[in-house]
Amino acid sequence: MSLSGSRDYFASALTRIVRRIGDDGVLRPTLDQAQVTEMRAFDSFARLAEFVLCDLHYPYEQGHKFETYGWVPALYGKSVRTFDGGGSSQGLWRNGAAETDLLSCLIMDVDNDNDAQPMLTPDEFAARMGGTGPAGAAWFTYTSFSSRPEHLKFRAVIDTSRALTRAESASVFCWLNLHTLNQQGDSSIYDLGDYLYAPPCNTARQVGGDGPLDVDAILAEVAADPTRYGPVQATKPQRAPARPLTPDEAACLAEQMAVLTAAEGVGIDNSAVFNPAWIDDYRHCTGSHWETMRSVLGRVWRKNDGTLTLGDMLTIGRQVDATAGLYFLSKYGEPRLRDLVRFTMQQPASPSPDTIVFPSTMAVTRAARRLAHFKPKPI
Repeated sequence: MSLSGSRDYFASALTRIVRRIGDDGVLRPTLDQAQVTEMRAFDSFARLAEFVLCDLHYPYEQGHKFETYGWVPALYGKSVRTFDGGGSSQGLWRNGAAETDLLSCLIMDVDNDNDAQPMLTPDEFAARMGGTGPAGAAWFTYTSFSSRPEHLKFRAVIDTSRALTRAESASVFCWLNLHTLNQQGDSSIYDLGDYLYAPPCNTARQVGGDGPLDVDAILAEVAADPTRYGPVQATKPQRAPARPLTPDEAACLAEQMAVLTAAEGVGIDNSAVFNPAWIDDYRHCTGSHWETMRSVLGRVWRKNDGTLTLGDMLTIGRQVDATAGLYFLSKYGEPRLRDLVRFTMQQPASPSPDTIVFPSTMAVTRAARRLAHFKPKPI
């Protein structure tokens, strides 16, 4: 089987490994997910595949999933990175605003998290790529660090007839997810700036196929039937709609929305307010930063029984974003963070009215938190 393709291909690599302290206080080798260390151009899909599968194959036994290399089939212009401890630097950073408009091939993440459909194996993917409708295509796959025989996870990369925008990549993915992937693909990797982990030390690699995937034919089919190939085909199950707020909850929420400053002691360093384990979910996010931020803020809201104010939630959101170089604020801006926080606060934190936190209880709870974490200043 050959990997063909005669147009230009390109990719950016992230290979800077730093030592960071984990939640257990242990220093571990960890990928710097912000710094682009190399940008390469190739004259064929086969050369791009060789670069990813061989040059970016992690050469050492890995202690955890974040000890790895990363890559994305895009190029980046110079941008400014703000560091957690203060200061900034101009350079090649994995920044959505600095990313070029096109991806040079199709990337897919098959996580097999859809229990309603059978698991897809790399061998089954290889067999199906010979009959994917508009055209066959050259491809390569590699299993991820967390892949296990009982739950396979792998990345699939496909040669395409031309470079694709992120939105076009998502549409072609939806088509393949329905026809080829058993709806086991992850639809959250197509935001600007998103990337893939490169092959881990223990990966299993396969290559095959010939020629490019006819993406224009697939996009035409998607456009002709958008309801069939839209985001609803993503494998992540849709959550049941939240129940409406009761009148008492709505009145309480109005009070909380009017408070624009954070209470003393509210922040990500306060374990009574924020679970420190959630930081890694965002800092080492491999999918959508928007969705991950929404998930983290939702957990914060529920952990605090819906008692936090708008100022509290905004402060926590900014502090969470600072752990990843202010990625969210740089890409979306403060108004979008405020919109996301408001949306989160409008969701009921308790499953039933029996556990509603009323304004008087809210004040007592907040005061108790401040008192529990108050440290008197030395005289």
